[in-house]
Amino acid sequence: MGYSQKTFSDNASTIGLVGIIGSLSAITLTTARDGIIKRGEDQNKHMNEMNTKILETISGQLADIQSQLDLSNPNGSLFQMNKKIDGVEASLNKKIDGVETRLTQKIDGVEMRLIHAIQINTQKIEQNGDDIKKFKFNKENSEELFLGQQVNLIRGPHDLQLNGHIRPTNLVGHIFRVESWKRVWGLIILL
Repeated sequence: MGYSQKTFSDNASTIGLVGIIGSLSAITLTTARDGIIKRGEDQNKHMNEMNTKILETISGQLADIQSQLDLSNPNGSLFQMNKKIDGVEASLNKKIDGVETRLTQKIDGVEMRLIHAIQINTQKIEQNGDDIKKFKFNKENSEELFLGQQVNLIRGPHDLQLNGHIRPTNLVGHIFRVESWKRVWGLIILL
């Protein structure tokens, strides 16, 4: 079996063509692989940039939150809230103190008026005490009564006629003011 010149030439052309196709395929595959790698790297870079931005945003927000919650920051929300609470508390304390002061003043005023009234009544009682005459109802001392005098009945052997009515001697110990009087058979008649 022999190969003809033409067959050999065809085979060589075929082999050459296969080689060229193989080379082109290798170049294409390499290029495709490089493209895929490049796209992967680009995507990784993009993802890294996105992650960095997200982390920066989160860090910024956390820093802002920490700043708002920091009591040493006069512009922070917590500081401002505490300031408002302190202001409300101070205002309430001031109002409570004012109410307590007014109540104390009113109580003191009432106490002073009561003390004054008691002192006046005590003075009146002391002054009137000198005018109260204690005596026994009998014929001998009944004439000692005088108009306007207060009488404290200690003991009365006779019934007492008061305002036209006969009263038994159980009125002993009571104080009467003599408006007018006269003695009838040893009885004192208070009219």
